[in-house]
Amino acid sequence: NAEAEWVANRINYLLGKSYEENDSAIGTRGLCASDFAVLMASTNTYERDGTYRHSAFTNALDALGIPCAIEAQASIFVYDLGNCLRETFELLRNPTLDRARLVQYFNSSIRSSFPNANLREVTLVLADWQRLIHQPISAGRRKIAPQQLLYDLLTAFHVKDTNFNEVEMQILGVFSKIMEDVESVYFSVDTTERFQEVLNYLNVMAEEGYEIGPDEIIQRPDAVFVSTIHKAKGLEFPVVFLVDVEQNR
Repeated sequence: NAEAEWVANRINYLLGKSYEENDSAIGTRGLCASDFAVLMASTNTYERDGTYRHSAFTNALDALGIPCAIEAQASIFVYDLGNCLRETFELLRNPTLDRARLVQYFNSSIRSSFPNANLREVTLVLADWQRLIHQPISAGRRKIAPQQLLYDLLTAFHVKDTNFNEVEMQILGVFSKIMEDVESVYFSVDTTERFQEVLNYLNVMAEEGYEIGPDEIIQRPDAVFVSTIHKAKGLEFPVVFLVDVEQNR
């Protein structure tokens, strides 16, 4: 997307450039990422290729290593990080783990969201959980908690060795909260049917029910703010780009 690349390049050029604050006590300072806003009519609607409308702009910023935060309140699955966690859970939907699909997904998505992830460790975690979830129950119930699956995956992703920004850390926290809520309903996900119900919850109810909270906007992390024009009402930024302005949008 030429417009998205142009905006990202302009932001990259302007970062660090002198800016005169209205507050005389502050004076002149350099522009930082949180001084920029990219505003459009809609962020969460889909383009014809199936991507979110904001994706061209956030991807262009990511390509230049410029952090960005999407809206004041956005589903965590709007972000690649949240979607990657959900899709990794999806790899366990069926009783047989598709190793070729796992390797492909690791290379195309997991590695970009979790750069320190280890393929061998991820494979071992998923193989172990595939057995725990889908093997026949011999006697009694087993306590198999989806929160533990998340912990095991984050260990294999080497999250502790990765420098995530504030927004990404918040996404990980919200996904953990989803798992807590699931465990309040399900004693265990020790059958195929129960685990598939959890996956269906992630794909339907959790899509709109868990968001990056309004405190994100108050705290204003050092990231470019990508938002709808409506949700940016009342906020002030030194540099604003109005984008995706097309007829009938």
